[in-house]
Amino acid sequence: MNRTYDIVIAGGGVIGASCAYQLSRRGNLRIAVVDDKRPGNATR
Repeated sequence: MNRTYDIVIAGGGVIGASCAYQLSRRGNLRIAVVDDKRPGNATR
């Protein structure tokens, strides 16, 4: 299955998540956030 996105953000930390959130508020964009760790594991 091919998936297409308008924007791909590398890194799901504070900056990546904030960018994804702000971009999602701008309209109908398909956004992917890619990170090598599972969510919530940054402080462990």
